[in-house]
Amino acid sequence: MSDKYWGYVYSNDMRSERILIADKSELLYFLKSHLYDTQLEITDARDNLVFRSLEGVDLFSNLGDIGIDLPAIYQESRKEMIAEEESEPKDREPWEDHYDRIGLSPGEIRMRQRVKAACKAARTIGEVAVLLEGTYFDASFISEDKTRAWGCLNGQDCSVCLLRGSEEEGWGNAGNERVTLDRETRVRHLSSSEDMHWFSILNPPGEG
Repeated sequence: MSDKYWGYVYSNDMRSERILIADKSELLYFLKSHLYDTQLEITDARDNLVFRSLEGVDLFSNLGDIGIDLPAIYQESRKEMIAEEESEPKDREPWEDHYDRIGLSPGEIRMRQRVKAACKAARTIGEVAVLLEGTYFDASFISEDKTRAWGCLNGQDCSVCLLRGSEEEGWGNAGNERVTLDRETRVRHLSSSEDMHWFSILNPPGEG
């Protein structure tokens, strides 16, 4: 194979301009930098496909033919991501330590990191709906006086269900009635659990 390669990174189903990869060392750097992007492609100088991945899952690879150990790259990347999470103990919950050690894929770890950071930055219901799209996380919301809570966010119409319970006893199953919130309804991240992100809702339903 040629020592020159071309790299392509996809965003919103659009392929980037081709990126020149001059040699094997640059190929390794490019691969590690974009391994968990939405879609990644690498071709040789003759435009023959060398590597393709989707959300960190390799769909095609001839990297072994040029002496690149792809499984080792994934393993190294996963160790680095876990170390990155563990370097910020103030942000971690016990369930995160558990899940990091039971074999989450690198793609799942990266998704968790991305969603976790985005949750802290989210300021509206609409932003929460977007960041949870395509993940296994859900979002719940609690009023600032902690007397009401909503869950089961529908990202399509930003509707939620009223939760039963209280702050002291915990919030139980959602009722059947749904309330549609304005996408600009203001929120602030409170905490995260195994599959749920909690937000304080600053202008809850019925308060304008």
